[in-house]
Amino acid sequence: RRLADEGTSLREIVETVRKARAEDLLDGTRSVGEVAFLLGYSEPAAFQHAFRRWHGTSPRAWLETRVPPSARAALA
Repeated sequence: RRLADEGTSLREIVETVRKARAEDLLDGTRSVGEVAFLLGYSEPAAFQHAFRRWHGTSPRAWLETRVPPSARAALA
């Protein structure tokens, strides 16, 4: 009830934290599957779906725009 009074919900808070944490964890040193696991997703596909909803692109494509080619070893 208190969260609703503040105009939010536990689901929205969890989603916001997961999104921010995903952006931190996707640094080119971890696979998408590992990031999904660390964020508590049941499977990588669930994480990829959520990430696409947040950013309009896949985690891999998003990462390629932010990580230098020499640090992309975890993408494979």
